[in-house]
Amino acid sequence: MRFGQKLDDVRCGSDPEWWPYWPNYKMLKMRIKAIQVHRCEESASEGSSSESGEARVAPATIRQSAGEVAFFKALHMELRKSAEFFTATEALFEMRRNRVREGLRQLGNQTNEAPAPQHAESLLLESCLNVYKGLIMLENFAVMSHTAFSKILKKHDKRTQYSTREQFMRNLVNLQSFARYPKLKQMLGELEKMYAEVTTLQPALPPPSSGGRRG
Repeated sequence: MRFGQKLDDVRCGSDPEWWPYWPNYKMLKMRIKAIQVHRCEESASEGSSSESGEARVAPATIRQSAGEVAFFKALHMELRKSAEFFTATEALFEMRRNRVREGLRQLGNQTNEAPAPQHAESLLLESCLNVYKGLIMLENFAVMSHTAFSKILKKHDKRTQYSTREQFMRNLVNLQSFARYPKLKQMLGELEKMYAEVTTLQPALPPPSSGGRRG
């Protein structure tokens, strides 16, 4: 399966509200094709040729190519969009994790004089699972987004014969919060422990499924 199709499949399986914030891989591919066409037109007009006999343009700096400028402008916008979304969504899940933690604290401190609400354990387990599943989905967003930027730069370099992928990934993409996401991994571990604590009150319930979580 091609990566673009795989990205679409994962995106369709995520929260519909997240749809605008995934990297627009298809749009970036179209930007690359526009660069290729532009370079071919320049080659034909200059009449230069390579050893293989194909018309080619003499290497020019990226800033001298309108197609290259348009591609990298779009790439920067996509990166900023996805990175800001990940950071904001991770913060929302942190608040939801704190609510589950507080529920567990209150459940553990209940007394005969101050009992927990009816079905509190089941409600807390449901909350725990919902947050956990959301974090798994956010982890998928992080993994697929990082891969999308790497693959689109590889495709760009292959078609244009520039070498931009390594530097762009190192200096920009790998510095974003979705590149390593230690806080998200920590929250996943905490939710697993909290779920286990609550299931001691309901031992018949199965453990949460990781949903293909990466280690």
